[in-house]
Formats: sequence, C-alpha cells, structure tokens
Amino acid sequence: MPIKGAIQVMIDTFTADAAVNQFQAIVQSVTDYHATNPAGANAGEFVGITLDSAAAGESVPVVQLGTGWCQAAGAISSGQFVSIANAQGQIQAGGSNIIGIALSTTTAAGDYCLVYISPTPGTNSLKKVSGTTNAASGTQNAYAHGLGYVPTTVLFTPKGNGVVYESQAADATNIYLSASAASINFDAYVG
Repeated sequence: MPIKGAIQVMIDTFTADAAVNQFQAIVQSVTDYHATNPAGANAGEFVGITLDSAAAGESVPVVQLGTGWCQAAGAISSGQFVSIANAQGQIQAGGSNIIGIALSTTTAAGDYCLVYISPTPGTNSLKKVSGTTNAASGTQNAYAHGLGYVPTTVLFTPKGNGVVYESQAADATNIYLSASAASINFDAYVG
C-alpha cells in the first residue's frame, strides 16, 4: 500500500452508490454527497480519489484536493496531466476532464501513481501548444498560441530530460520559453 508522499489537503466523506476500491477516481452521483464509479474514460463530475474501499451504501473518505495515490491504467510519466481512464476509476495520461498532474511515473496497468489532485473548472478549456525547444540550451523561443489575448495561465510539460521554463511573460500572440537542455519536446497549455 503506497503511503509516502501523500499530503491530503481536503478530504470529505461520501456515500458509495456502488462498490469502490481504494485509490480509485470516483464521480458525483445523482444524490448529494453520494459518489459512484465513472461511466468510462474521460468521465466528468470528478469528486476525488478514494482512501479506502467501500461497499455500496458505505461511507468512503475521498481526497478532493492535495496529493493522493491512484491506480494507473498504463504508463504515465511524472508531470503529465491525468484523467479518468475507465469504469474502474484508474487514471491515464492526457485525455479530457483533467483531474490533476502525475507526480510519479508508472510503467504498467495496476501501478500506483502519486497525483496532485486539482480538478480546476475550466482546465479543459486550456489550449495545447506543442513544440521542440531550440537546439541550444538557454536560447529563448517564441511559440504562437493563437488565443488573441494575453493568457493568464501558462503550464509546461516537458517530454524529455531537462526543464522547460517561461523566459519572458506571454503576450497576445506568443509564449516565450527556454530550456535547460537542447531539443526538448514539450506541451504547453495556455488559457
């Protein structure tokens, strides 16, 4: 059972409308303070991640904000956004209805991933900008975001060894970034 690294900031108790497993994502049921298994991949109305298993009708503690362990449906890299993968409440890299950010890496289905749980409304309205940093580390690059306004949120997810960082404030046309190593692929989310 994973314990290390979990810092639960907001925990609440819900009644399980169906049997749920420990360390799975659950969604809002039709009744207030009731939760159930997701219908499938990319399910919305995320409530949180269960801390215990519970039978239908039993109470279950749920991490709604902070960090918590969740079972993965496959490989996930640290730093990737995660969403619900299936009706068992496992998580996957990417997808829609983002529920948080992976803080650890998994290699196979059934592995446990430490997740920064942050189901922010509007996260799914962020626009994705992908690219590769310059061949010389530390060189600033401009990437068009296409929003037509200055974004208030800019998030980077590097997909290689090294760090990608904002080197100048974004404007109404571009985001500006540099990297600690040459040619790092990245995804940026702006909104």
